[in-house]
Amino acid sequence: MQFNEPIKFFFYAGLLLLASPVLLLWARFRKGKLRPTAPKILVIPVLTRVGDLVSATPVFREIKIKYYNPRIDELININKEPFRGLFGRGRLYLHLMKKGFDFAFTLPPSPFGSLLALSSLAPFRVKTVFPSRSMAERLTDWLNTELKPYKAGEFLPGHYLSLLQTVGISGADVVKEVFITAEGEKKVSEFLASNGISGGDFLVGIAPSAGSKRKEWPMERFAVVADALAEKFKARVVIIDGAAGREKAGKFQSMIKGSRTAFAAV
Repeated sequence: MQFNEPIKFFFYAGLLLLASPVLLLWARFRKGKLRPTAPKILVIPVLTRVGDLVSATPVFREIKIKYYNPRIDELININKEPFRGLFGRGRLYLHLMKKGFDFAFTLPPSPFGSLLALSSLAPFRVKTVFPSRSMAERLTDWLNTELKPYKAGEFLPGHYLSLLQTVGISGADVVKEVFITAEGEKKVSEFLASNGISGGDFLVGIAPSAGSKRKEWPMERFAVVADALAEKFKARVVIIDGAAGREKAGKFQSMIKGSRTAFAAV
């Protein structure tokens, strides 16, 4: 039986809140066992869109610089086994408990992030809070040791870096990093070849959808821009969206004159 995210969240939220007195005492006890030169740090990023993850890269960069560790030691994907499903989510919380983290940073204003941070047993748990909080956040924010308010208009990557003041990182430059793998290069080459796009073509990527309707620019305007680029510069337009946005991408593609477009699901 498949359980949707709200059911999994509230089921384990109830269990963890019941166990919170013990978990909070356990986390406090672990303060005396901090590893100052090589702490174990849990970073919980936003994974809604690629741009959200790119905005989090300055956090990983500064942690690597301070502690001379060039790699992420473990990448936990909650959408894959063994952490999928209702019981898989329980395995996730137990997995974090066994790791013995020293610090936990929840970048998004997420009540789920608060539960993950608590289950990590990190003595220091820092989380972003927005001015308007959901009821679930209000019920779980107190599980963190420090809340960092996000101010309207604040540069988000810069705000994320402010969370790291707990580990003595401050005044760092906001440097967003994106690295290209050999596998990624191969997939891009195959995609371009399959759509008849050569290395000499002027290529423009357009992402017509966003994580929120409020952030979206009307598709009609994107279509005008795409047509102008194609007419003036003979541009090839690649429509970039996730697999779930294929229908919207198809609608947008139909609004563009000519056939010099391709859809890339990322």
